[in-house]
Amino acid sequence: MLIRLVTVAVFVVLTSAFGMRETLRTAGLESVLVATAALGLAVFLPSPALARFARLLRPLLIIVFAAPAVWMILQVIPMPVRALGNPIWSSASAALNEPLEARITVDIPATMLSLAQYCTVLATALVTAVIALDNRRAAHVLYMLVSITTLLAAVWIGRDLTGWYASASAEFSGGTTNASVAAVLGVLLSCAMAIGAIDQFGRLGRPRRFTAGTVFTLSAPVLSLSVCLAAIFSRASSTVIIAGLLGVGALLAVVALRKRFFGLWGTAGVAVAIAGIVLLATFTVIPARSNADLAIALPMQNETATERMLRDIGPAGSGAGAFRALLPTYRDVGMTTARERPTAAAAIAIGMGWVFLCGLIVVAVMGAFILFRRSMSRDQDYLYGAVGAGATVSLLIIAFAENGILDLGASLLIGALYGLACGQSISDNQADFPHSALGQDLTPLPARNIRIGDREYILHPSQGISDGGDVRDTRSGPALAASFDGRWARIALACLGVILLAQAAWMLSADWRLHDRVSGSLALSSRVLPEKTSRAIAISAGHGDLWTQSRSMFVAQADAEQSAASNQQKSIFPSAMIAATTLRHSPTRGDVWLMLAAISKQYKSAGYNTAALLRMSYYTAPNDLDLFPLRLSVALGTDAVVMDPELRDLIKRDVNLVVTRRPVLRPALTAAYQAASAEGKVFAENAISELDPNYLDNLRARHP
Repeated sequence: MLIRLVTVAVFVVLTSAFGMRETLRTAGLESVLVATAALGLAVFLPSPALARFARLLRPLLIIVFAAPAVWMILQVIPMPVRALGNPIWSSASAALNEPLEARITVDIPATMLSLAQYCTVLATALVTAVIALDNRRAAHVLYMLVSITTLLAAVWIGRDLTGWYASASAEFSGGTTNASVAAVLGVLLSCAMAIGAIDQFGRLGRPRRFTAGTVFTLSAPVLSLSVCLAAIFSRASSTVIIAGLLGVGALLAVVALRKRFFGLWGTAGVAVAIAGIVLLATFTVIPARSNADLAIALPMQNETATERMLRDIGPAGSGAGAFRALLPTYRDVGMTTARERPTAAAAIAIGMGWVFLCGLIVVAVMGAFILFRRSMSRDQDYLYGAVGAGATVSLLIIAFAENGILDLGASLLIGALYGLACGQSISDNQADFPHSALGQDLTPLPARNIRIGDREYILHPSQGISDGGDVRDTRSGPALAASFDGRWARIALACLGVILLAQAAWMLSADWRLHDRVSGSLALSSRVLPEKTSRAIAISAGHGDLWTQSRSMFVAQADAEQSAASNQQKSIFPSAMIAATTLRHSPTRGDVWLMLAAISKQYKSAGYNTAALLRMSYYTAPNDLDLFPLRLSVALGTDAVVMDPELRDLIKRDVNLVVTRRPVLRPALTAAYQAASAEGKVFAENAISELDPNYLDNLRARHP
């Protein structure tokens, strides 16, 4: 009963991750479901089953699983030496005029969210591995994954054929942007299911008549394979198609080796041939740009900002999930955030560093080889390990072609697939751990007498054979080892469940404060806003989906303060406190730097240097057209800013872009000129006269 409930929980986690938009609330709910499943297994699963699960958790495997989480934690914690941290923390400290500890990451909330997602994916993989220890349960998990991938592929096809999906709500539509990854995995899983059905009929012999179960067993994988292939060939790129074919080729290679080639030399020869085919296809068949960085060589679209980031990253990276935080700094004028998505390899290199990416590739190749070898060593149920090896081949290529595998839904699906492969990668020794240990009743059998020759012995199922009082304990050693391993596996699952519950509470509380309290607080007095929302906004600031909302909130709050202020002697401004709190956690937020600069210009008693804040806005978001109107207004309206030599060049660049390349922003420049100080008007006139004297004459005529 427990395993069935956990299986249902995994199914709900996977389907909901693809069916809803990726937000803090979605990630928090996913963590709650996976944490419940992990804690349920840790508390109620019998020790023999946990001991068998512990056989999977080799010390080296534990180190591999823990390495990404440890590295993300190191990126977040303060560095003992400031030179080890990112230089932006020193710049932010000088602009805010307060000490800030240097860190590797440039955006603490984004890295924490990436850590939370990784923990959820890891827990999903471990929970699925526990379920898949039993052969029958593993088959159920396989059917579940095939059903999910087929449904996603069908939705992807239906979106293109009917057009109804284009008008669907964002809450539902955002989850299937990574459907190409699900379709590729669906092809692999469907092939494994079909091969398994053929093997089963081969072992049982040809049936006399086809029953409903026989028809379903044969038709279900064929139907799923057809839907997934149709989805891939209809919309996926050529690289994704080739990646899927190579993954299926690795799966079929295992089948061919088991059925046609025998012996060490035969297996080694075919393995070398397969590796050669994969390398040949990777470097010759798959199209690639020769003049681009390796991490972005496969996509055909232009990724200028990503390439700039790759040139600037250090060995330690810029923090997991930091791509969106850095994109405003590197993107060109007018380019929106949605127009450029890095490949998964590029995102990992930018966030975690090139060394981590290379290590991840090595671990993936070694993992594929181990799964390949274990699938060859099993008498039955070898297809699960083969699917894991084939999926590794496909996902490695897809990682260099697109970003889908890092999305929440796709990463959870990948975690479940590898959990299935690892759970069935070890041999099924029923003498040590029978199937009933996975949740069925373990009632001890009674002792019975047996007669051998002229002597009678007492057979104890749990102790051994006794003869006249001396008991030969045939299982004391394995039982002790199993108990020890089971305790550690139980502790590991329990700790992971507690961590998931803690991170779920963190994400859900941040989402609740941001969406419920912030909107209500804007209508109330601004005096109650900072205590309830500043921390929530700081936590959520690094989440890309909330950038626009938080920016609108800052503007609304600043307007409310301006209308409510009766004098200029006010010393505490809630919006300034919120902005400063956000920047202490996310110093790459160019929009927030600009908001704080505007508040500092409006209220001198806020205690900030407007020029320093504006300089940080230019550095972190130089080409964001949405910021041009307010930035020109603040720059031309502050004499200290206009007199700064470095800022004069930056302001002149903005004026140049507005006059020559973005005429739609000329009204904003006119409004900034009208409200500018005397020094600001002179500077603007000099800059405009060099570009368009006629526009300057019209500007002077309308605003003398």
